[in-house]
Amino acid sequence: MPAIRRLTGKIILHSSATKPDQDIGAAQIGKWHKRNGWAGIGYHRVIRRDGTVEEGRHLDSSGAPARPWNDRSVGSV
Repeated sequence: MPAIRRLTGKIILHSSATKPDQDIGAAQIGKWHKRNGWAGIGYHRVIRRDGTVEEGRHLDSSGAPARPWNDRSVGSV
């Protein structure tokens, strides 16, 4: 289980580096991250191509968007 996040000092936005015709959501990214040995999706939110926002990791949990900011940031892709 991820550590508890108690502070938000940054919002980190990532690119999923997918092709323009790919509409990848939180479930697929979660599968990719689990395949890499993570507990689950590393981002708190996923913004799909149509603007829909999907929940990833719970906001109270530390994410994995960018070391060394994971314990004090919210990460989205």
